[in-house]
Amino acid sequence: MDEIKPISEDNMSQKILGNFHSFYRKGEIAEEDDAGNVEEEKGDNKKFKADFSIYSELQKKNGRKGEDIFYQFLNKVYDTSETEIYQYLPLYISALVKSGVLDS
Repeated sequence: MDEIKPISEDNMSQKILGNFHSFYRKGEIAEEDDAGNVEEEKGDNKKFKADFSIYSELQKKNGRKGEDIFYQFLNKVYDTSETEIYQYLPLYISALVKSGVLDS
């Protein structure tokens, strides 16, 4: 079995926040590509595929629990712009649940 490598809460939250920013940037690209169908496509996550592998990496390699990871993300996400939060946080959480990373 692989050895679990501890990770600080600050380091972990930075990785998760980076994942959210990546999700946001991919959504912005989708907006620019298809201005007419953005809401429908973003809502169904058809336009871009979210990558949530960081969650499983933090769980397997660093021994962190999903709730702990998500809690750290929520503590940091509100330091970002309001546009990102209002526009993409609900989509991000929904995509996390649909992907099975978070239980609903």
